[in-house]
Amino acid sequence: MSNIYAGVDLGGTMLKCALAGEDGEILAERSVPTESHEGPDHVLKRIAELVKDLAKSKDVKPAALGMGV
Repeated sequence: MSNIYAGVDLGGTMLKCALAGEDGEILAERSVPTESHEGPDHVLKRIAELVKDLAKSKDVKPAALGMGV
């Protein structure tokens, strides 16, 4: 299997995440509220949970993560 990559868009109100293969094909994607009012540690935990949940749903381990802020 080719490498799988995670992409995260950290927005003021929403976190968006997608998993894609080397060919750019989107394997899974999901959005959740950022909940930035809970502080930066909470937001980092939400990002980690979002990536882990998506990876688990496809039984993959991302080789790398890119983030847009």
